[in-house]
Amino acid sequence: MATGNLVSLRSRCPHCPARHSGVCAPLGPDHVRLFEQSSTGLELHLRGAELLRQGERSPSFYVVTYGWAFTYVLLEDGQRQILDFALPGAFLGFQPDPFAPMTYSAGCLTDVRVCAAPRRRLCELLATDARFAMQMCMVESCQEARVADHLANVAQRDAEARLAHLVVELFHRLHDRLPGPAPEKLDLPLSHSDLGDALGLTREHVSRTLRKLREARICELSEGDLYIMHPAALVTLSGCEHDPRFAGATVRQGIG
Repeated sequence: MATGNLVSLRSRCPHCPARHSGVCAPLGPDHVRLFEQSSTGLELHLRGAELLRQGERSPSFYVVTYGWAFTYVLLEDGQRQILDFALPGAFLGFQPDPFAPMTYSAGCLTDVRVCAAPRRRLCELLATDARFAMQMCMVESCQEARVADHLANVAQRDAEARLAHLVVELFHRLHDRLPGPAPEKLDLPLSHSDLGDALGLTREHVSRTLRKLREARICELSEGDLYIMHPAALVTLSGCEHDPRFAGATVRQGIG
């Protein structure tokens, strides 16, 4: 179960920085008030904290309102596979049986602020409000599709293309566009180990791959910032150039 510092006794949905992204994006004032009434408030979790733990029951769902979290599974030998990165607007904790032990974990890559909603209370809202339930289905379907895309990325692309694809995806989720044409910068609070666990690469292979991309003057990772020197080359390498999901604007964090 996640533990955090309560930073607000009540959530203030109309003023939330993630109000117009993710699960809450299409909700009108009445639905926002319902969600606000379901929430127990805002919690601040420090970098490295766990929001959800695989194999344990969680009393709450969470909407990320600030910071970067990630979902992952632990294998029998202790290895970690990162499934997805949760950006502001992401909804965490949903699964086929909402009251069963979690099938995955969620951790904080940075300090993370979340809006917490008790599972039973929010499930009652979903059962009585079709529009909110439909939005939940859309968000979960998009997240499932992205995890499937991550699997294809790891299984079918070489290391440079895997890394490029992930970078372009994250850039698109944050900015609703592909990088370019001018040089770009992306805040990327991921260690080499984080990248390796997301891409199916060792830490050393990630280091070699980043060096190759730096030497090719495509991109460079330095102290949490990714500098994209040649956006067009990065997009071409990623394979996203002709992917319809990246062709235009999306519902922000609906795919995030």
